[in-house]
Amino acid sequence: MNCFPQRPLALMVAFAFLAGTGAPTHVAADSSQSGNCPAWYSDDSEVRETFWSYATPEHVLGCLDAGADLHARDGEFGATPLHWAAAFTQNLAVVTALLDAGAESDSRNDDGDTPLDVALKAGRPAEIIATLRTVTTAAISICQHWTAEDREVRMEFYRNLTPETAQACLDAGADPNARRADGGTPLASAAVFSGNPAVVRALLDAGADPNVRNSHGYTALHGAAMFNGNPAILTVLLEAGADPALKIGSGETPLDLAIGRGRPPEIIAVLSEALESDVASASSPSVDCEGWNAEDDDDDYLRMLFYRDLTPELALACLQAGEFHSARNAAGKTPLHNVAWTNPDPAVLAVLLDAGADLHVRDNEHDRTPLHYAALGNDNPEVILALVNAGADLHARNKYGGTPLHEAALGTSNPAVLTALVDAGADPHAHNDDRSTPLHYAARYNENPNVISALANAGSDLNARNDYDNTPLHEAVHNENPDVIHALVDVGSRPPMKWRGHDLTLTLLDYAHLVESSAEIIEAVRAVAGPTASVLVECAGLISGGEWNLENFYKSVTPEFVRTCLEAGFDPNVRNPDDETPLRFAASYSEDPAVVGALLDAGADPNSRDRGYGLTPLHTTAFNESSAAPAIVTVLLDAGADPALKNNNGETPLDYATRLRRPAAILAALRGETGADATSVPVACAGWISEDWTLLRDFYTNLTPEMVRSCLEAGADPNAHNSYDQTPLHSAGVFSENPAAVVALLDAGADLHARNATGFTPLHGAAGWNENPAIVVALLGSGADPALENNDGDTPLDVAQREGRPAEIIAVLRAATDGHTPSAVAVDCAGWATADVYEDLTPEAVQACLDTGVDPNARDEHGFTALHWAAWAIENPAAVLALLDAGADPNALREETGFTPLHGAAAGNDNPAVLTALLDAGADPALETDSGETPLDVALREGRPAEVIAVLRAALGAAAATAPSPPVDCAGWNSDEWTLRREFFSDLTPEIVRACLEAGADPNARGRIDMTPLHEAAEYNENSAVIQALLDAGADPNARDMQDLSPLDRAASWNDNPAVLAALLDAGADPNAHDRDGWTPLHRAAEAGEDPAALTALLDAGADPNVRDSANATPLHQAARNNNNLAVLAVLLDAGADPNARNRFGMTPLHWAASW
Repeated sequence: MNCFPQRPLALMVAFAFLAGTGAPTHVAADSSQSGNCPAWYSDDSEVRETFWSYATPEHVLGCLDAGADLHARDGEFGATPLHWAAAFTQNLAVVTALLDAGAESDSRNDDGDTPLDVALKAGRPAEIIATLRTVTTAAISICQHWTAEDREVRMEFYRNLTPETAQACLDAGADPNARRADGGTPLASAAVFSGNPAVVRALLDAGADPNVRNSHGYTALHGAAMFNGNPAILTVLLEAGADPALKIGSGETPLDLAIGRGRPPEIIAVLSEALESDVASASSPSVDCEGWNAEDDDDDYLRMLFYRDLTPELALACLQAGEFHSARNAAGKTPLHNVAWTNPDPAVLAVLLDAGADLHVRDNEHDRTPLHYAALGNDNPEVILALVNAGADLHARNKYGGTPLHEAALGTSNPAVLTALVDAGADPHAHNDDRSTPLHYAARYNENPNVISALANAGSDLNARNDYDNTPLHEAVHNENPDVIHALVDVGSRPPMKWRGHDLTLTLLDYAHLVESSAEIIEAVRAVAGPTASVLVECAGLISGGEWNLENFYKSVTPEFVRTCLEAGFDPNVRNPDDETPLRFAASYSEDPAVVGALLDAGADPNSRDRGYGLTPLHTTAFNESSAAPAIVTVLLDAGADPALKNNNGETPLDYATRLRRPAAILAALRGETGADATSVPVACAGWISEDWTLLRDFYTNLTPEMVRSCLEAGADPNAHNSYDQTPLHSAGVFSENPAAVVALLDAGADLHARNATGFTPLHGAAGWNENPAIVVALLGSGADPALENNDGDTPLDVAQREGRPAEIIAVLRAATDGHTPSAVAVDCAGWATADVYEDLTPEAVQACLDTGVDPNARDEHGFTALHWAAWAIENPAAVLALLDAGADPNALREETGFTPLHGAAAGNDNPAVLTALLDAGADPALETDSGETPLDVALREGRPAEVIAVLRAALGAAAATAPSPPVDCAGWNSDEWTLRREFFSDLTPEIVRACLEAGADPNARGRIDMTPLHEAAEYNENSAVIQALLDAGADPNARDMQDLSPLDRAASWNDNPAVLAALLDAGADPNAHDRDGWTPLHRAAEAGEDPAALTALLDAGADPNVRDSANATPLHQAARNNNNLAVLAVLLDAGADPNARNRFGMTPLHWAASW
């Protein structure tokens, strides 16, 4: 049990018994348990607490004489009378009486506490504790938390620790300098959690070190500065010698931490005074320790220079100035890591180690110890020996399984470092996680051949293989220094016969090519590999699926090497997955015609095609950037390459090269062999019927009559079709701006009325996309029919209008149809009740269709009638009247949306006469769509002309005057459905409030989370008249919902209208009422209010500007943290809000503003 429960003395039964005795020498009582000592056996802890709080020795002896059991235990805590006395009495004689009677001082209650433990926890007088201590032989259980690892347990212990308990624990053998796993001590815990300076003094008097650090560099004074609110705790520590200048790993003193955490001024004052005094009394000059805590990222250079140049004297001075010997930067490196890595003087290491630096500490990124870093970067073997002699682990593994010897093999330039490690016991055969030895590391990364020799002399396995099947020689082909390869061979390494990886079996030379080693490395491999050399991978570069850089390979390959590969049986016509051959790459990239000739001599096919584009080697000469390209063309032609073969776009090599704008010399070489018998269309005609849209566009945009004639003379077909059935005239109609070029095509017999896959004629294309009206004129002048329709039933004029073509083009097309619009020309009433028919439709056309017997109320596939479309699209009211006269329904509803013709006119017709015609025919202006909109709502939403809105407003007003009042829907008043309730109260009007109340609605009804209608309206409705209507009906302005919020709280948080708050305040809403978190309406308005007038309304009603919530924060705190409106802060400050008020964390409003 935790002492005993501290309850109020409400039950006074035992007290009455005690008070009525008149303090007799003995209490007359019988031997039963229900006699005059009922509290002795009571299971009610309040009764027992009261009895033992006021009992005298006479009471105790009287009960014992009456037969009370000295060893009786209660049923709740398992406590004896001595436990109860130890917990509550102030009278030593009571305890002595029980002990003299034979009470067991070592008995434990259910929590394992002896009476002494209970007395210590309860803070009983010193004489009682001293008496119990002399008779108790059992261990003190409370002291088990002296160095508890659980922070909550430790916090509870030290918060309740008394000087007497501390002394008892110390007397029982507790160590004042005991360490937890993180290095924290009892003094550090007391400095953080205890509010009693005497507890801290007891620990210090017992020998606690005030300057001992935990693993993060914090002393007791650092902890007190950050967390303890009692400045006397800091004073006791400082008087005992706590150093105010000591810094943690990030370089902060206790004062820095206190300021950073916004500690109370009195805490900061104590530390400031101590630090100033410390500086003033210092006899040594200040030292520059700026690099001590430098980070790896921003200050890497500074840190490296600092630790490289650090002397033993400066290291000692920095430590004396407060720097932490085990400070860690963001990468987890300590000063010992950095010195081991960069500083050649072992004496600097000694200073850090003597100060307590951890020899086995590891960094965060690579898990390296100081010895790892020394091996990696320090070329002085004496530094290695200093660490080893101090106890550094030679076999420690880093993140990758590497030992310090691996690190030395990787980074040192001094072989003596490796020798020192091996002589000290490092294992040269050690494997890392991928089974690489130190020799693997040296071969791959270290450019000093002497490092190889040092490891070989240490007995390293010269031919060991790692998990990648690599020997050290394999790793050496990655090295930039070919001498490393020679060094390995010199010490006895032999080129392995085979290497297995990537499903290949390769020699060392093959491997060097596979990993793209430099030319120097490959030459070194050739020199040492001898008969094991192979050209397999080298020749594989002649034809690859793209794994290597083909361009560079074919630029550098020699004819001799090509012949070597061919003699080894390499196939000159081998193909990669894209059907590309070596000749195709040689033609593209080689700078030596003899390379191409060597392949051709071996039987390479000069007319092979690739899969993707149908390119031959002669085509790909267009890619060749070298001056040898024309000669390569000649070599290919001489070998039988066909200059007339076309690629997948129908281009010959000459066409292809011309389009790519290749140099004249290549074109000349290709042109010289084309000859008079070539069937190719000249390169200038490559876009005649191209599938390439860009090529097609460029060709016809620049088309001239001369180009047309040239292509025709070369055999181009004026009516050729591509895969989209597009003819040259189609393309010219769309792209050409030269009417003479179009006429040239027509003169050659191009079909004016040819149709492509979508039914477009050339005139459709010109009407829809050509910017030059002269093209349309040229086509029409040649007889193009403007009435022809495409597959969608559109004429050229339809296309032009839909695409928004220039007015000149539309005018030309209209004129070509004898002055009729396409729709009028084409109207056969087949499109009745569709939008296309009714745009620009005349009353005569409407009447003509009606005369044919069409149904004036027919609906299209969207549910619209003819009147819907006419009302929306035709500005001539005669057309609407014609439909109405024929019986069209002015109130026809479109299925699914509820749109009437009047809605359509309101949305799209600018002529108010159309709306008047509909209204005169009986259109109802009050009908609503499925979304609840009248025609007037639609017109307002769409921003229609004022005349249209005026007509609808007048009609709706007249309808409202004569319409009966609709029933009021009050379903949202008591709904538990959040969305319905929110929408209801958002749209609530005073009239609806009164109607619902008249229908029996309760103004104080409770809905979701116990909110009343006034809560809901205050949150969602900005109409203060609604609030007033509810208040007038008796709504409670101070009602609380399940979240303990009033209507005023909700209005302050979420309503933007100060008049709503004013209405609530006028009705008696309390501006200073606190919710369960201590917030008032002013806290809420300060946090979320956008209008300073809301705060003014609350303040004018008596709201306290310095009121505190449960976190001791004022409204100004909330405004500073959450509100970006400076005017809100100004209102609070003008009202007297304290800008220096501190919350329970010691933070002012300015602190919160800076933090959030």
